[in-house]
Amino acid sequence: MSDPAEVSLTEEPPHRAPGRAPPGQEPPVQAPSARAAPSLAVWAAAAALLALPLIYLPDAHHVYALPKATVFRVAVVLMLLAGFMRLLGRDAGRPVLRVPELLLLGFLGWVALAASVSGWAPVALLGTSPRYEGALGFVGYAAFFWTASRASLAQAKLLVRAIALSGALLGLAALLEMLGPFRPPGFGAFGLRATSPMGNPVFLGAWIAMAIPATLAGMCLTRHRSELVLAIVALGLQSGGLYLSAGRGAWLGAVAGLTVAGALLLLVRLAAGRPGRPGRSGRSGGAGTRGAILPRRLLLGGAAAAVILVAALALTTALSPGVAESGTRLTEAFDTVAQGQGGGSAETRLIMWRATLDLVAEHPLLGAGPETFLGEFPRVRPLRLVQVEDAAAYPDRPHNHWLYLAYATGLPGLALYVGFLLAIAFLALRSLLRSPHPSWQRTAATCSLLGGAVAYEVQALFSFSLVWTTPAAMTLAGLVLALMRHGEFTATLRAPTWAARVAGVAFLALALALLSPAVRDPWADREFRRGLSEPAAAVEATSRAVSLSPRDAEYVIGYGRALEQEARERADSSLLSRAILTYEDAEQRIPHHPDMLFSLARVQAQRGRLQAAGRTYERVLSRDRFHTGALFNLAAIRLELGDPAGAEPLAARILSYDEADAGAWYLLGRTHQAQGRLSEARKAYEQALTLDPALRDAESALESLGG
Repeated sequence: MSDPAEVSLTEEPPHRAPGRAPPGQEPPVQAPSARAAPSLAVWAAAAALLALPLIYLPDAHHVYALPKATVFRVAVVLMLLAGFMRLLGRDAGRPVLRVPELLLLGFLGWVALAASVSGWAPVALLGTSPRYEGALGFVGYAAFFWTASRASLAQAKLLVRAIALSGALLGLAALLEMLGPFRPPGFGAFGLRATSPMGNPVFLGAWIAMAIPATLAGMCLTRHRSELVLAIVALGLQSGGLYLSAGRGAWLGAVAGLTVAGALLLLVRLAAGRPGRPGRSGRSGGAGTRGAILPRRLLLGGAAAAVILVAALALTTALSPGVAESGTRLTEAFDTVAQGQGGGSAETRLIMWRATLDLVAEHPLLGAGPETFLGEFPRVRPLRLVQVEDAAAYPDRPHNHWLYLAYATGLPGLALYVGFLLAIAFLALRSLLRSPHPSWQRTAATCSLLGGAVAYEVQALFSFSLVWTTPAAMTLAGLVLALMRHGEFTATLRAPTWAARVAGVAFLALALALLSPAVRDPWADREFRRGLSEPAAAVEATSRAVSLSPRDAEYVIGYGRALEQEARERADSSLLSRAILTYEDAEQRIPHHPDMLFSLARVQAQRGRLQAAGRTYERVLSRDRFHTGALFNLAAIRLELGDPAGAEPLAARILSYDEADAGAWYLLGRTHQAQGRLSEARKAYEQALTLDPALRDAESALESLGG
């Protein structure tokens, strides 16, 4: 008989005798043959790549020299290859498509439709940068779920251990980061919050919130004491890393995930104790007594994590008063977290969510397409968001994954995605309550993995899905499906073997196509950063970055500014013409980014084309009515063209947004002076100098009035 560890978890356990299957359930399925099962080496490679957060080689500019997107795409190929090998197996038969998988396929189809009808279809389909892969990214996420949902026990252990190990190493890196030995470039950009190799504390918290339940699941799937000890150590490191990330959304997600896992275990225990319910076999390897649903090793791991968390809180209380004296970054971080200064703003998120709902209302059926939010949101950006955030910064996500899906794919797309999640939860709950697996290991592991998926979705309500973290979440969701019993699935669809194999080839080809940007985008990013750090090579390097990744607005703007700088140094106006052509060409490929038009208008003004520049600035304001740079420059152009009456309301608008803007007071003074209102001009110049005594233009203007 085959090794039980290699039996697919979606099949009936081999302990039943032939012909003894309960009525209404399919007979036991034999273990797949060697040709049907993917090579364990392929799975091992895919599992190793789930240490995704560790792939972070920052350079001096705090960028992703080896983007995680590159590794993600390689992992997608391996995961699809593993599933494809099973489809090609001689004894694979007709694969079963279960309800969650059917809903996921429907979601992918809707995403592709939404991207295709978007105003910027290439951007929506292919993405703009290594981090944002467009509609193809959703296919990659589905690959992790689809392959993990058909994992054998040995394969499931590999995947769970990879996620648990990476979470522990991230926690260790976060601790070293705060203590000082390990400081990634850009440390302090998010305040006193650990980023570890993730580059962002939000992503660090999201990963560890999943890693903790995955570690508990791994404890349930092993009988080796050494692994149990390592799992307890991993839980401690993960708890510390989660705390130091200061991610309140991640904290809430972790609590929600562990609560769901514990509640499910309690429900299964109560269901198992009802009259007429089958009792437990008690085959727990000495880890628990007959009828016990909570094994000692799971309780031990949970207790250890709780003790470590209490110790961290106690340490915070003890060290917070002595921050100034100790001067260590670790105690400062503890103090910051203890006082609720971990960063992020509930007000900012609420404002952003309300504005995003306006965009959803514009495209409720098909959405606006993935990766177009950066170009659409400035049009509905409220003034309050400008006041509490940097006016020149535009969000690329609404910091709510479900709200982003509603924006990108419409309400039907969101409904399909939520239905996919609810189908997994419903099937898992029904399987656990109606026909729990005779082994407590799989029951407890299923509850823990479902808790990990819940933790990710809860924290994503305050953050956003990204290639950094989503593959692990989809893997956990797939493993939940893999741990269920095959006979529990009644609403299924059997696909013809030929159709499944054709689809497998198509998906594998799609995954291989993802490797092209995986090579191109990192090189583009390197060239762009080289252009920023080496002024002599700025034009050449940024030009190469644009040629490699032409849909990235940051690269195009950087290339244009490099041309402007070179034109000033060489007094060559032809370079400004090249910059204008670059911006105008990019306008046809990239969603309407206000800063792209702003850069175009600025170059037009430098060429002396003031009328054209004025019209372009007006287009900027049609996309972002709070763009103070466009308001200021348009007012200056109108003054230059002899229209002070048209410039005055623009300067007044800037001051209505920010009364402390010295430049706007100076500009307002010029409009008053040009219209003969000298006393009002004098007051405006004096106010500008009060706010900024070094503003020489205002000082000169005041002297011209005899002040």
